[in-house]
This record gives sequence, C-alpha cells and structure tokens, in this order.
Amino acid sequence: MKKVFSVLTLILGLFILTSCSNNTPSGVAEKAMKCMQQKDYAGFVDLMYYEPEKAPTEEDKQQVEALISAKASEAYEKKKGGIKSYEVVSETITEEGNEANVKMKIVYNNGDEDEDNLTLKKNKEGKWLVYIGK
Repeated sequence: MKKVFSVLTLILGLFILTSCSNNTPSGVAEKAMKCMQQKDYAGFVDLMYYEPEKAPTEEDKQQVEALISAKASEAYEKKKGGIKSYEVVSETITEEGNEANVKMKIVYNNGDEDEDNLTLKKNKEGKWLVYIGK
C-alpha cells in the first residue's frame, strides 16, 4: 500500500511539474523577451533553435551572444534604454504543429511602441525555441 501511494505521489508530482512548464510558443516568446529586457543574451541564445545536425559549440554560442549584445545595444541607444514592457498580441501555430508565429507588443523606456513577430520551431524533443532562420 505504501508503494502504491509513493508511486501515485510521484506521478502526481510529475504531472504538476509538466503542467507548470511554459513550453508553449507564447511562453517561450515571453521568456525570450524577458532575456532581452534584462540583457541576458546568454539566456536568449539558450532559447534559440538550431538544426539538429548543426548543433553549436560553446564558442559558437558566445559569438552569437556577442552579436546579439552589439545589435541590442545599438537598438537600445535609439530607444533610450531598452524594453519597459512587452505582451503577447497573438499566437499562430502551423497545421503541422511544429512552427509558430507570436506577435509581441513592445513598449520601450522612452514610450515608443513596436510590434514584432517571433518565429518559433519545435526541436526533436518537442521543445519550442526561437527560430532565427529563414
């Protein structure tokens, strides 16, 4: 009886953990925007999709992080300090269910507003990631 209770508790715990995960296109898009807002470019790079046969090395990731940092710094200069807030406007998932487009509303610290589209793609494990490709 104790073993049955232990197994049921374990299953319930796993169910709660998976239901709390934010593996949705909108959830990942919000995580990506939070990384950009907090200037956590390494975190953003970790949310990027890579083709399975082209897995990046740690050095590749650092180069991408440096590139994103430079481009973001340039953009933040124009927008006076960066991102104040962001929200998901819409989410569209393809019929195949492996690609999505998330439209985000971004408010900058100077009051300017923008709408941006993030494309996301599922990797082979079923995790949504930001797709920077074509």
